[in-house]
Amino acid sequence: MISGFLNTRAFTCCCTVLVAALLLAGCGSSKSSMDVSGVQEAEQAAVPIITVDQYIDMSDLQDGGSVASGEGGGGLVQRILDSESFDLSPMADLLRERTYGTYSERLPRVMSEEEVIQADRYKNFTLLDEESSDDRMQRVNRLEVPDGYKQYNVGQGSVFGDRQQQMFGAVPETADAILLVSADYEMVEDNPFWYWFLPVSPDRAYIEATVRMEMLDREGNEIMEIVQAARSNNHVNTVGGITAEPGKIQPLCTEATEKAVEAIDTATKQELTGS
Repeated sequence: MISGFLNTRAFTCCCTVLVAALLLAGCGSSKSSMDVSGVQEAEQAAVPIITVDQYIDMSDLQDGGSVASGEGGGGLVQRILDSESFDLSPMADLLRERTYGTYSERLPRVMSEEEVIQADRYKNFTLLDEESSDDRMQRVNRLEVPDGYKQYNVGQGSVFGDRQQQMFGAVPETADAILLVSADYEMVEDNPFWYWFLPVSPDRAYIEATVRMEMLDREGNEIMEIVQAARSNNHVNTVGGITAEPGKIQPLCTEATEKAVEAIDTATKQELTGS
C-alpha cells in the first residue's frame, strides 16, 4: 500500500512538473545588458531621439523556412507596414512617458522637452540630406516617433548608428550628454519541447522587442548603455509559412514592448537608485 501511495505521489509530482513546463514553454523570455558606470559624469542630458522601428526582422523565420512561400520575408514585412491595423505609435508614446516620467528621476538632470525639441536649434537641425539618393533614407519612413521628435534612428546597430555624436548639433550647448531611446523588433520561432511528441503541430512565432537607452558624452564616449529584450507571451501559428494578418502581429509587439519596458524599470531602479 505504501509503495502504491509513493508511486501515485511520484506520478502526481511528475504530472505537475510537466503541466508547469507546458504552460511556461514559449511564453516569453528576456535578456539584458547594462553599463551605468559612467553615467554620473553627466550633469545635463538632452533627449533628441525617441524612436520605434516598425520594421520586423524575420531572418530567424526565413532561415528556418517558416516564411510563407511566394511572399517572402520582405513581402510580409511590407504588408504589415502598409496595413492600417498596424500602428506602433503608442509604443513611441510609452517610451516617451517612461523616459520623462520614470527614468529621468533616476538619471542626471534630464532637460525638459521644451528645452530641447521646441528650440530652434533642434527644429532646424538636419542629420540626413533628404535629397540624397542614399537607400537608407527609405527606412526612415517606417519609424514612429512622439510628436515633435526627429524621425531618425541612430541607436546601436541602426543604419545611422555611426552618426550618434552628430546629434549634439540638435541640442542646447549646455547639455554635456545625450540620451537616445529606441525600440526594434524581431519575429522568432520557438516551439515548446513537447512539440516533439505530437504527430502534427504548427510552429510558433513570437515577437521579441529590444529597447535601448544609450547615453553619450560630447566626446562620443558611451557613458551608459541599457538594453532589455523581451518576448511576447502570445504567438501566431505558422502552418506552411507565416500567413498571419497584420492585426494579429500588433498585440504581440505591444506585449513584448511593455515587458521590455518593465524590465528596464526594474533594472534602472536597482542599478541607478540601489533599491
